[in-house]
Amino acid sequence: LYYAQVVIYSHLFSAIIKRYFSNELKGVDVYLLSMATFIYSAHNWPPFSWYTIDGIFFSTLGFYFLLNWNKLSFSIIGIFFGFLAALTKQSFYLIPIMMLFVSYFIYDKKRTLQLFLALIIFSTLSLIIVYNVGIYEVMLQNITGQTELKELINYGCYRYLNRPAIYLFIGIIVYLFARFKYFKIKDEMSLVFLA
Repeated sequence: LYYAQVVIYSHLFSAIIKRYFSNELKGVDVYLLSMATFIYSAHNWPPFSWYTIDGIFFSTLGFYFLLNWNKLSFSIIGIFFGFLAALTKQSFYLIPIMMLFVSYFIYDKKRTLQLFLALIIFSTLSLIIVYNVGIYEVMLQNITGQTELKELINYGCYRYLNRPAIYLFIGIIVYLFARFKYFKIKDEMSLVFLA
């Protein structure tokens, strides 16, 4: 199941990136991006079922449904998957909110309000189920008061920024290479149109 999830979210993520960066990735096949994403994911996380992979899987599904079809029903399915991602781990709590921001910028205010109401309905139904099962108090103990601000800054920011400089330089070199190649192709195309 782990590899199936990784294959699916790798392909969906690559399809989203290819669609929204089609000019920059003109000569790159979506399956090549999918393979690169799969290889990166499969080599960085051990192959067993855990909540981070589930969160990535559900958030990718959510964004795919939200961004690929301009229909309210698909957007509601997307926000539902974003809600499921938020249920997997605390670091995914912001996924539905990010999806609402994306919806606001891509679609209109009415669609965003409808998605917000759907999110409220999903949250309310989830809390009713949790309360009826009898684990409401345990859930509140587990999701509140766990992280102090010092830990949040240390593990949320400092650990990611405190890396060897080679990773930063590799990223900058790849970015500059991609931008130079893109501008070179763009300049060659403008010369062809001028000729």
